[in-house]
Amino acid sequence: MNFTDRIRPTDKGITTYLDELENLDYQIPTFQRDVVWEKENVKKLWDSIYKFYPLGSILVWKTSIKLQNHRKIGGHTISEGTFNRSEYQYILDGQQRTTSLLTSLYGGLIEGKDGFDPSIYIDLSIEDESETDDDSYKKRFLYWDEIDDKGGSFLRNTGRQKKFNSGIIVKLIDIKNNFGSVERSLVESEFGDYKDYDHPIREQLRRLKKVLDNYRVTTPPLPKKSNELPPHLFQKLKKTLDRFLKTKKQAPNNQVKIPHHKAWFAHRAPNE
Repeated sequence: MNFTDRIRPTDKGITTYLDELENLDYQIPTFQRDVVWEKENVKKLWDSIYKFYPLGSILVWKTSIKLQNHRKIGGHTISEGTFNRSEYQYILDGQQRTTSLLTSLYGGLIEGKDGFDPSIYIDLSIEDESETDDDSYKKRFLYWDEIDDKGGSFLRNTGRQKKFNSGIIVKLIDIKNNFGSVERSLVESEFGDYKDYDHPIREQLRRLKKVLDNYRVTTPPLPKKSNELPPHLFQKLKKTLDRFLKTKKQAPNNQVKIPHHKAWFAHRAPNE
């Protein structure tokens, strides 16, 4: 059997994937690298989704082996801690994208940014400047600190605050969960005439709803048996373990537990 036959990618809706994460269906091993969260990178991520560009696969390993895992990411609980299952699903590549998507859609906490709301808002009035437009995302996708005019005292945000009050700037999660209410608010708005179904603002709103409903992420499962694992993926997993062992070596009195799957790597050398 060819390696291409051993890994059959599956895909699912982006919001389905995040909902499953919140339902504790996935775990992130503690030997994964720490997340580096940047506002600009999250906006670029959503710009790719908005344009239906591929994000790259989220690498998921299904196994009966229980590893140490993170209980929370971005302030969201993704593990019960003492849970036991017959099968676990570990995100081994895609933690950065997963955390960024989760916090920008559902809010949360960003380490080192106390009081900052990572939820993403979208300005429905921003149009693409050209087919190769790579800059409009900066104005299309916004954080609350780019909208809030603090009661009129922050003049820089006055224009965006007015757009938010009129329903033209909308929280992304509201488009997902309350599309009917968001659209009705536009139709009944006192700040503009958006009753026409084909009004550009309402067309943009429907486009965003379609993006959230139809964009899919690929989650190729890894083989459970080590002798079926393609060499390049074996090396990727081994590197993550090597980083973990390096952390253990540097920790005081080696007080970091080695994952139970150490032998899984040790008994097999990859085919070069």
